[in-house]
Amino acid sequence: MREGCNTKKKLIYLPSSMINDHLQVYHSDPLSGHFGVQRTYLKIKNKYWWPDMKQSITQYIQSCLPCQQYNISRSKKPGHLQPIPPPEGPFQLIGMDYCGPFKRTPRGNQYVLGITDYFTRWVVAIAVPDCSAQTTAEALFNEYIC
Repeated sequence: MREGCNTKKKLIYLPSSMINDHLQVYHSDPLSGHFGVQRTYLKIKNKYWWPDMKQSITQYIQSCLPCQQYNISRSKKPGHLQPIPPPEGPFQLIGMDYCGPFKRTPRGNQYVLGITDYFTRWVVAIAVPDCSAQTTAEALFNEYIC
């Protein structure tokens, strides 16, 4: 019996010889659904207990061949990002991004265009009414270049 803060739960202790059989029932059985670590753990934890329970569930699921074959990887594939060579002086390379929408100002602006010089790291923030290409070009020319 394990004691919680204010409650007592009766849990069945699983010896190490029975853990894999139970993991197969709760994870690999056709009616179990091959759920991930968290859902499998939540299904098991209210009835059974064994030392390093979460770790053994994680190891079992990571070694599950159908899960490895059919689960879609949600991590980004390597190699899509490429390093940007550093500029040799100011105004050679800039980065731009928008923030917003924010509450509309009395002048009608709702977004902030941020422009960063990659060499000096100087940042300019320009309030603009929208994110259109026309507005971006005008703000870049009127507020940053000239």
